[in-house]
Amino acid sequence: MPDVVVLVPTWNEATVIERRLDNLATQRIEGHTLREAGVDLMVIDSASDDGTLEAAEAWLSSNPDAFSSHLLIPMEERKGKTAAVQLAMARVREASPDAIVIMVDADATCAPHALQALIRAMGEEGLGALGGRPDRRGMTSMEAGHRGLFSWLREAESSLGATPFLEGSLMAFRANLMDPESFDVTSNADDAQIATTIAEQGYRTAQHPGAIFHDSTPHALGTRWDQRMRRGRGLIRLLRRKKHVRAPSEFAMTLRFQRHAHLRAPFLLLAGWQMADIRWALSIRQGGFPWDTPLGLVLTVIEATAMLMLLTGVFERTWPKPFKGLSTVIGGMIPLWGAWIREWFGGPANVWTPNAEARQHGE
Repeated sequence: MPDVVVLVPTWNEATVIERRLDNLATQRIEGHTLREAGVDLMVIDSASDDGTLEAAEAWLSSNPDAFSSHLLIPMEERKGKTAAVQLAMARVREASPDAIVIMVDADATCAPHALQALIRAMGEEGLGALGGRPDRRGMTSMEAGHRGLFSWLREAESSLGATPFLEGSLMAFRANLMDPESFDVTSNADDAQIATTIAEQGYRTAQHPGAIFHDSTPHALGTRWDQRMRRGRGLIRLLRRKKHVRAPSEFAMTLRFQRHAHLRAPFLLLAGWQMADIRWALSIRQGGFPWDTPLGLVLTVIEATAMLMLLTGVFERTWPKPFKGLSTVIGGMIPLWGAWIREWFGGPANVWTPNAEARQHGE
C-alpha cells in the first residue's frame, strides 16, 4: 500500500463539503477504512468566505477516525483552482514525494470502491495517472452524447498509451511526476495539465472504466453553456501551449488529433459555411438554384444537414442513430466557438463561479 493523499480543492463549498467528506469516509480499501489503510486528507481552500473551512473542521472533529491524518490549508486570496492545486502539490511533494494523489472535486461523489479501483490500478508499472469515469445526472441529449463520445475517446486514447484529458472530479496520479512549477496558473483545466505533463514524460495516462463518480448537470441553459465554454477554453489554452510536443510518438499523435478537433475544426466548419453562402449567392445571381446539377444537389444536402445539426445543437438536441455521433460533433462546435471568443475577448480563465445550481440538486 503506497502513501495516498486525498486532495480536495475548495472555494465556497459550505453547502456540500460535509456531503463530500461523508462520501469519502464510506470508501473502503481492501476492506479497510481510509484511516486503517493509511490514507491522508488534504483540503486546500481558496479564501472561501462562506465558512467552508469551519464546516470541514467541524466534520473532522466529529469524525476523527475517518482519515489517517488531515491537513487544512487556507489561502489568503482566491487565485483559482489551478493555483490552489499547485500550492497543494508543493506541500505533498515536500511531505511525501512518492505518494499517490487522489484529487476529487467537492461537488462530486464517488461510487463505492472507486478509490480502491484507482489505487489498485496505480500499482501498474509505467502508469502515471488515472481518471474516473463520469456518471452525470440530469443531462440533456446533447450533453449525454458529448459526454459519451468524450469517455469513448478517452478510453480509446488510453489504449494507445496516454490520453491528455482526465476528469479532475476524480483522478489519481503520482506526486513525483508532477512538478508544481509546470502548472499554468493563469488557466483552468488543471486535470488536463496534470495528465499531459505526466504523459510527456513517457508514462501512461488512462481513464479507468470502473472508477465511477457522480455529479449533476445544471438545469439553467445559460449555466450549461457557460460550463461548456469554460471547459473548451481550458483545453484550447492547453493545446496551444503543447503544439511542439513530438514524443512519445503515440501521445504526440493523440495531441495532433486533439489540436485538429479543438483548434482547427471550428474554423474549418466556419469556412465551409462561408463557402456555402458564396455558392448559393453565385447560383441565384446566375438565375439558377444551388441544386440544379448533380454535384450541386449533393452539396446542398450536405449543407442543409450540417445547418440542421447546428440548429438542433443550439437547442441541445442530437439526431438519432446513425447520425447521433456526427450531430454531437457538429453541435459541439457551438461552445467551442464561444470558447474561442472568450479566449480573445474574455476575462481571466483561471477564476469562475462554480455550479451552485447543480450542487443544490446533489444535496
